[in-house]
Amino acid sequence: MPRGPLFLLLPATLLACNRGDDHKDVGVLLVGTPDADVGPEDAAPGTLAHADLPIVPVVPNVDDDDRDGSLDWGQGRPEGDNDFSVFTIDAPHKVTLTLTGDVESLRIWSGGAVVMNDQVTTLELAKGPHELELEAGDYLAEGRLVVSDNATGEAVEVLLMGAPLILNHHLQPSERVASMRASYGTSWNNYDMIDDYHRILGDSFEEVRMNTYQSDVWVQDEIEFATLTSADGAMQFVIDSIRNGQGQAGAGLDDLAEDQFEDVDFGLGTWGGGQATSQDSFGNLEISPPVTVDGVDYPFGRIYYGDNGGRMAPTQKLQDFLAAQRVQSPVEVDSSWLCVGHVDEYSSFIPDPGSEKGFKLVFGDIDAAYAVLEAMDPDTVLTRYEPTPAKGGHDYASVGEILEDAQLRAYNEDIQRDVLDPQLEQFKTEFGLDDSDIVFMPSLFEEVGWCGGTALGLIPGMANLIVADAEDGQTTLFLPDPYLRTDEDAQEDDPMIAQVVSLLPADLDVAFLDDWHMYHIAMGEVHCGTNVVRTPDDGADWWLDARHLLEN
Repeated sequence: MPRGPLFLLLPATLLACNRGDDHKDVGVLLVGTPDADVGPEDAAPGTLAHADLPIVPVVPNVDDDDRDGSLDWGQGRPEGDNDFSVFTIDAPHKVTLTLTGDVESLRIWSGGAVVMNDQVTTLELAKGPHELELEAGDYLAEGRLVVSDNATGEAVEVLLMGAPLILNHHLQPSERVASMRASYGTSWNNYDMIDDYHRILGDSFEEVRMNTYQSDVWVQDEIEFATLTSADGAMQFVIDSIRNGQGQAGAGLDDLAEDQFEDVDFGLGTWGGGQATSQDSFGNLEISPPVTVDGVDYPFGRIYYGDNGGRMAPTQKLQDFLAAQRVQSPVEVDSSWLCVGHVDEYSSFIPDPGSEKGFKLVFGDIDAAYAVLEAMDPDTVLTRYEPTPAKGGHDYASVGEILEDAQLRAYNEDIQRDVLDPQLEQFKTEFGLDDSDIVFMPSLFEEVGWCGGTALGLIPGMANLIVADAEDGQTTLFLPDPYLRTDEDAQEDDPMIAQVVSLLPADLDVAFLDDWHMYHIAMGEVHCGTNVVRTPDDGADWWLDARHLLEN
C-alpha cells in the first residue's frame, strides 16, 4: 500500500517506464520506506517479495536480433526495440540505489554501459533526473530496487520483473495464418482448402513450402505462438516443439520456426528433448480465453493439455516451464482415449461477441451427431465414406449403414458416458463454465484396433477448427467439411453443416474446408494443419491485472 510521497517534487512521475513518444504510465507509484525487517529473503520462492510494491515490467531480452544463434542477453549492449525498458529517477538529492533478488538475470544500463548487475549491486546518483535502462535475461526474473535519499534517509522500493511468456488464445486478432499446400499422387491433395484460405484471408495467409519441409503437413503440431509484453513493448515468440518433424533433428517441419518466424523481436525457445510422443505435438496444447474460476480471474486464460494416462504426456520440462509462468495456471486432462491423443480433437474455444463471457467452448458431443443422422434419409449415399481406396473412406456407403451399426453406436455411447461427460464437467470446473457457455459439436468416433482400441473421428472433427480474421476484418471459423451428403460440391445440401452453423455464434462467418484426404484420413483435421500468429493482448497488463497470480 502507498505510504505517502517520498520526495517533494514538482508534479511529475518520479519513477516511470517509458520509451520516447510511446510512453505509457504503468502505475508505478512512490511508496514510503518498506518495513525494515522484511526483505526478499523472507519471501517464498516464486512469490513477490512485497505484494504492495509497484512493478517495473520488462520484456526479457531472449530474442536473437543479429541472428547469430545466441540470445541477445549474452551479447553486450542491447539494441533492439524490446531489449530493455527505460525508467527515470528524478532525485532531489544524491541517492543510492540497491539491487537485490535475481541479480544474475537483471542489469541496469546508463550511458551505454552496465551500471548495476550481479557484480555491482549499489550505485550512487547525483541530484537530478537520471534515465536508466532495465534489461532482463529470463522470464519472470525478479529483483528489488531500493532508491534511498542520502540526505533524509527515506527510501522508495520497486520490483523489477521480466515478463512471463504468455501463450495466445483464440480471441486475439490474427496476423498471419500458415498452412502447407501438399499433394500425394494425382487425387489426394489439399488444394481446395489452401485456395479457400487465400480467398478468405488474403495477404495474411502464407503457404509453407512442401518440398522444403518433406511433406510434413502438421503445421499446428510443430510450433506454438506466445507473446512477451511490458508497458512499452511487446515481442512475439514461437515455442518449437521437440517432435522434430516426427523424426530426427532437421526432419520435416523441425526448422520451420527458425526459417519462417524467428527474427528481430520474434523470439524462439524449446523446452525438453529426447524422444517425443504424440502428446508433445502442439495440437495437444491449447489455451482458453480470459476466465474467472471460483472468484479468481485469469486475464490471459488458462493453458490445457492432454496426458495419455500418465504413460505419455508433454515433456516434463515444458510442463514445468509453463507452470512456472504462473499467469495461465495449466490444466491437465485425460487424452488416453484418443489414438492421436490431442485435446484439439474434441475441444476448442471460439469468440462469441454476443454472449456474456465473450466466448464459447466447442466440445464434442455424440448425441448431437446421432440427432442429425437420424433426421436424414437413411438412403442418403455418403460418397466420401464409401469403402474405396480412392475415397479413403470409412466402410459406410450410406447414412443408414452408420445408423444400423449397433457396435459403433455402443462404442460412441461409452465414449459419451465414460469420457466426454466427465471431461465436460472438468472443463466447466477448471474454466468456470456452465452449459450456456458450450457449443455441443456433433461428433462421432470409430474404434481403431491397431491403436489399442482407442478412438479416431468418423465424422471429421469439427471442434478441430481455426479462428482467424478474414481480409475484410470479419472473424471467421474454418472447420472441416463433414461431407454428410451425396453431392460433394453441394455444401448447401448438407444437413450437418446446416445444424453446425445454427449452433455457432451468429456474429461469426463460417467456412467449411475440404481437409478429407490430407488430414482427416491421416488422423487430423483443419486445426492440425494450420497455425496462427496473433496480436499480443492489449487489454490486460500482467503486472497489474495478473498480479494476484504472480503473488500466489
